[in-house]
Amino acid sequence: MLKINDYEFLCTLHDSMNITQAAKTLFISQPALTKRLKQIEDDLDTVIVYRNMKGVVFTPEGEYIVSYCRQALEEYKNIKRVLHGFRTQAASKITIVSANTCLTYLLPALLGEFHRLHPEILLQLENAVSNECSHKVYNRQFDVGFVCGEPPLDLEKDLICEEHMTLVSKEEPDLSKLPYLPRIDSRMSSNSHNAINYWWRDHYDVPPYIGVSVSTVQNSIELIKQGLGYSIFFHSRLIQHEPGLHFLPLLNSDGSLMKRSNYLVHHKDAEEKESVRIFLDFCRKYFLKFQD
Repeated sequence: MLKINDYEFLCTLHDSMNITQAAKTLFISQPALTKRLKQIEDDLDTVIVYRNMKGVVFTPEGEYIVSYCRQALEEYKNIKRVLHGFRTQAASKITIVSANTCLTYLLPALLGEFHRLHPEILLQLENAVSNECSHKVYNRQFDVGFVCGEPPLDLEKDLICEEHMTLVSKEEPDLSKLPYLPRIDSRMSSNSHNAINYWWRDHYDVPPYIGVSVSTVQNSIELIKQGLGYSIFFHSRLIQHEPGLHFLPLLNSDGSLMKRSNYLVHHKDAEEKESVRIFLDFCRKYFLKFQD
């Protein structure tokens, strides 16, 4: 079976039409070249060249074989170029998965500033709930993940900011009437839902009246503005106070604030990839503005 080296060998011989010259070009001995030529002819069961006083002459079969070899070599070079492109792109690309809150309120400005500083680094972004984000990073489907609450898996984590459980309403809230008012729930991680349910059970003996379920915190805010109900979610400096709405931090039974933290998660060896290391260093400095 012919190998890439055989393609190059036959094309070089065809270019020079001389075994001695081809051997010098290929940095092999003339006997070795002659032996390999005979092996190729035996393998293909055909005569590729005839010798004459000036060198060699390719047979019609030999001309066809050389034509095939040149085409195969060009295809091989194309494959190597494409694979090099894949490697280069992979090395300069960061794959990111983010929870809804971070995607809406943190990443547009963060990624915009990072792109202005490092336009050569490609960014690939996907949205998921926090638990899914952690699993996708843990399974190495993504380089980094932005999650709300403690990640359930063993990952490296950098603090983005703390958030407080907050009741948001159009009118000034009366907590005694809360069970009788429609609540607007947004999609969030199971940890966040559990924390909200824990607070509710600690304060009320009846379940909440869920009037609407929506995808994001921003959806909830828009509906609250229309007087369709109140929401409970974790609020931080990521989310700016909306004019005309009331934001009431909720307390534990001991009077302390109900808190959770947001994190950027990744594997310990993620920083071995230069583009990810640059991104993590940038994010750590960027997060300082939320931790004052």
